Amino acid sequence: MALERNISSLPAVSSFFLPEGDFGDSGGVAGLTAALLAGIGAAPGPGFSLSPRYGPCEKEGLRQRMVRAAALLGEAEVTAALEANGGVMEMRCEFCQEAVAFEGEEVLEAARRAQGGKKASRAEGEERGEQ
Repeated sequence: MALERNISSLPAVSSFFLPEGDFGDSGGVAGLTAALLAGIGAAPGPGFSLSPRYGPCEKEGLRQRMVRAAALLGEAEVTAALEANGGVMEMRCEFCQEAVAFEGEEVLEAARRAQGGKKASRAEGEERGEQ
């Protein structure tokens, strides 16, 4: 009930983003959040930041996830990317910005295993009469 009451009593959301003195409550996102959560007891505590923090990503786990992601491209596309980049494929994590370079055979082998799994799953489905 408190949240519904807070929502119904809010001024125009844009007023939280107007400069001070321009008919606005200002406060930006923090002010809007405080107004929505007033009286609920769920207000952000000390150390709260509106800026998300990521990483550092665990290097070995990151490498494994990147190989799996590259394998999803398929053998033909991985081969083309490796040929275009001198036999190396580099990937960058969007969270921690860590770049990892892979030698061709590592990524190609993963792509072959992924395709083999797809073929095996498809063949098993066909044996059961699935399409």
